[in-house]
Amino acid sequence: MEIFNKGPKKVWLNVSVHHIPVLLTFMFLDQGRIFAIDPSLEEEEIMEGRISIAMNIYGDICSIHKPGGACLSPEIFQQLFLLCAVKAVEMTKLIRNVLKL
Repeated sequence: MEIFNKGPKKVWLNVSVHHIPVLLTFMFLDQGRIFAIDPSLEEEEIMEGRISIAMNIYGDICSIHKPGGACLSPEIFQQLFLLCAVKAVEMTKLIRNVLKL
């Protein structure tokens, strides 16, 4: 895949997409007992907190962002990581199919 750099000197840059991180954002309610993936604006207005997790197809965690909100137990983190692993595989296959990688 190539991306055009719009700096002072216009050049094409080759970008590797072998390890595509897939980002999922979860919103939670009821002190972490109710979750939704990729919340809508209405859901964001009532959520108690959120966490975003980026993971690749190999199950590597690329990033975690949790800007405050309710505390989550280690068991809930484990469930979120397992869900992210499944979604990362699904989304990576879709992306590779669309990009024909």
